[in-house]
Amino acid sequence: MSWLAAASFFVSAVGGMSAKGDLDEGAALAIKVGKENAAGLMDMTTKNNYIQSNLAEENAMAVMNIGYANAQAVELAAARTFAVRSIGTAYKAEQMWSARHQMMGEIRARTSGTGISVNQGSPLHFLNEQAQLAERDIKMTIGMELLSTFGYMADMTEKSRLIRLETVQRVETMKRNVKAQNEVSLNQAIAQAAALRRGSELTASGMRAQGNAAMWSGIGSGLGAFANS
Repeated sequence: MSWLAAASFFVSAVGGMSAKGDLDEGAALAIKVGKENAAGLMDMTTKNNYIQSNLAEENAMAVMNIGYANAQAVELAAARTFAVRSIGTAYKAEQMWSARHQMMGEIRARTSGTGISVNQGSPLHFLNEQAQLAERDIKMTIGMELLSTFGYMADMTEKSRLIRLETVQRVETMKRNVKAQNEVSLNQAIAQAAALRRGSELTASGMRAQGNAAMWSGIGSGLGAFANS
């Protein structure tokens, strides 16, 4: 074997080995970059989901505070109205009972002025009848007002309850929506990260195959030159 053939074999083999080494390094780098990109994607998605979750909690708290404040405002307004109505009803009852007492006094006075006693017979019957009618009117009027007031309070209580219920449902819906969105984005990130890793592995596999081909090609060329020498 001439020194020229040996040198040619050496150059070809070394060239092939060098190309294989470069391609193997490139394959390792491709896998490293693929893993880093996948990890970066997962990290970014996790951080974004954390931000979305915190924002959703803040929004939910704001909605909850406003809803409960509105419910409390309804209750306070109802309590003030109840107090005013109760005072008005009590005052009206006092006036009506006073008017009844005054009416009975006037009947007694007019009847006594005629010289007729109101403590017996028809005058007494008339007096009692008027007193009963006035009392029934008072009880009916005051009862209707009280019924209206308590009905109003019941309506306002129900309104407050519905405001709170709607608020809670809105908050729960907001949280569920954000949780679902985070799960979707996380699943997408997992799929994309897996695709990045697979892509880098395929690239690395192709580069390793090219390196092996380059190595054997160099060795083959060297052997060919050696055989022809």
